[in-house]
Amino acid sequence: MMDLSSATTVLSLVTLLVWNCISGAPKLQKNPTYDQLVTGIEVLHNVFSMIGLVFVDGLFDVLLSATPPPLSWFKALPLIMAGTVLAKLWAVYVIVLEMKGRRPKIYIGSGTEIEVGVRRRLYEYNKKKGRKPKYVQKAIDEGYTITHQGYLCWLPIPEPKNEAWAQLAVLALEATFSFYFWAMNSSKAFDMAHARRWSLEDFEYDGCCSHSCLLEGLLTDDLTPEQVKVKYEQMIIMRKERQIARRPIRNTQKNARYKKTPKAVHNERDRVIKERAREQKRHHCSDCDRTFGTPYELRQHLKTNEHKKVVEHWTPVTKNQKQVARNKESKRHYCHPCDKPFGSPNDLRRHERTGVHQKKVATLATRMDSPS
Repeated sequence: MMDLSSATTVLSLVTLLVWNCISGAPKLQKNPTYDQLVTGIEVLHNVFSMIGLVFVDGLFDVLLSATPPPLSWFKALPLIMAGTVLAKLWAVYVIVLEMKGRRPKIYIGSGTEIEVGVRRRLYEYNKKKGRKPKYVQKAIDEGYTITHQGYLCWLPIPEPKNEAWAQLAVLALEATFSFYFWAMNSSKAFDMAHARRWSLEDFEYDGCCSHSCLLEGLLTDDLTPEQVKVKYEQMIIMRKERQIARRPIRNTQKNARYKKTPKAVHNERDRVIKERAREQKRHHCSDCDRTFGTPYELRQHLKTNEHKKVVEHWTPVTKNQKQVARNKESKRHYCHPCDKPFGSPNDLRRHERTGVHQKKVATLATRMDSPS
């Protein structure tokens, strides 16, 4: 963790934390745009000042505390209201989930909807079938209840010219707070241990965040066409590298799940899938009027002589017939008196026993014996 003693205000402290989070993140854990736009800590400070960022009271002391904040601190975070409804703001928010007899959970997210801001995002949590993050929904399914929603920081919905920078700032803040307060759903480091201040054993809650939001897409209004091109090339390379890195883990998990499932279950599932495919005629040969259970079976059928007979009125040539044709063409088994090639030595011997061949040989012998 970097030295934070130089920070005298909450803005300077948060700026240091965000810079530490972004600059120390591996390339596979962040959008390349951060490296292109955030070239120094001064850039972050100017962006935070420009967008009118406001932090919750007491955040400075909590960030420098020797121990993580208790759950009660998160449950005291405010919501900014406009009358009886949520104000139209962009914000980084915290969701608190509790269940009797279980460790509480928190989720840190952000809302950057251009019309009503974070309001639309938070309303989803109040709907029974609203769109919720994966592990928040999983916790609710297990019996957890959302007991509080509150803001860590917020800003007015930005003007169009500042949208790109404001979105970058909010996502960077979300990532920083998620790792700093460790709202991640796993104890693995995500290669972001440098962004966490306290030991994992010190937290009295678990997290529900599934990934680093530094990987999420960003607006590119402030990028030149050349920078946009470079960004997307880097994104493609990064995505491929990430897929390659995850492939062994995913294959191992998939194989483990497959092995745990009884073979009879797999066989029954395959049978049902094939029957459904045949009923719907997904893999159908219209020429032969035959339906198959899998695309592989259809491809194999299209290669068969049976199919070729129907389509091309084709007579199959066996392996033996091909060899016979080659022997005749090369005159490997050849009858010189009759000037006739044969496909096999047996055919040649049978021919030599025929009357036609013997007459031909006798005629040639007579010609050779008679005087000229």
